[in-house]
Amino acid sequence: MSTTGTNIGLVRAWGSGFDGWDGDMDANLLALDTLVQGIVKSVTTTAQPGSPAAGDCYVVPVSATGSAWSGKDKDLAVYNGSAWVFYTPKRGWMVYNQADDKVYLYKIAWVMAIDLSAV
Repeated sequence: MSTTGTNIGLVRAWGSGFDGWDGDMDANLLALDTLVQGIVKSVTTTAQPGSPAAGDCYVVPVSATGSAWSGKDKDLAVYNGSAWVFYTPKRGWMVYNQADDKVYLYKIAWVMAIDLSAV
């Protein structure tokens, strides 16, 4: 038995005799790597990349195409080396977008919050 945290969804508080060092911990580490100081390649790429590298992360824009991204509007998509993993954003999450050198904040949609290109 375990508990899922409410902020970024980390699994914790494993029950007696279960150490969590299997898929749960791998999922926790991927979530931390993706969401703590989030960095995305793009917030406008509408089709999932054909040859992503492990760790590539994107904000899935509204009406994205491709079988893996379909229906995942506004989610963060990170490629784990073999499949896309999705995180549904919560109000207050922020990501740095490498494509335009801006920081985006999630409220009910991703909005540009800070323009670093002029700094």
